Amino acid sequence: TGGLVGIGFRLTITDSFWDIETSRHTSSSGGTGLPTDQMKMQITFTDAGWDFVGETINGVEDIWFLPQQDYPRLWWEGMKVPMKLTPGALNCRSKGNWVKANLTLPQGFTVEDVDSNKPAVLHPFGFKSLPLYVSVNENGLVQIEAAFQRQAVCSLAGDWPQVLTVVGFLNDGNIFLGTSKVKIIHPGMKVINKLKWHWLNEDCDHPGFCDGVDVNRNSLVNLLDYALLMNIEVEFVTDE
Repeated sequence: TGGLVGIGFRLTITDSFWDIETSRHTSSSGGTGLPTDQMKMQITFTDAGWDFVGETINGVEDIWFLPQQDYPRLWWEGMKVPMKLTPGALNCRSKGNWVKANLTLPQGFTVEDVDSNKPAVLHPFGFKSLPLYVSVNENGLVQIEAAFQRQAVCSLAGDWPQVLTVVGFLNDGNIFLGTSKVKIIHPGMKVINKLKWHWLNEDCDHPGFCDGVDVNRNSLVNLLDYALLMNIEVEFVTDE
């Protein structure tokens, strides 16, 4: 028997740990045994390259989070809460500065439970929000507004995920998650006709950029602009 691996044959185990106190095993065929207090410190795992929500040194996939006095947990184990993204339909060719996520905590939570010093994170890309605005809505529930730069969100055009998840933090180290499906809205014939009219035009420039169909603003309308146009407007669909 062993702490992490009972019996191993030609195994290579790295950056893995077990609790020598709760397991009552101080040896293993692989991994590193640590006392309980070190197993509940985030630095133990970030030093080993584990990717935690909110830090970017080890990546932006945001795989783990660490509640107070607990072991690391996978991000999707966080508390699911209702979320609404505004604007509900995002056209990345139009003007605007922000995409805002409004998340509502269940009954029993207070404003003080929210760690407003930590920005929310747009998963799985690691985009961080402005400082949170935390309030109580008309139903007496805690509501959190997290604003993300519109330009950052629109940088996903052409590579939209099926679902966007916004992650926020509680003061006890737990996290809450709001999700929204991404539905691509294909451009209408009016836009397609503009694209056709300016096709291979090499003189697109500020301020019009060929009626906006030179999407990447490189002064040339071509297949890349077509591909971007097919992905540049989306609707955020929230499950009721």
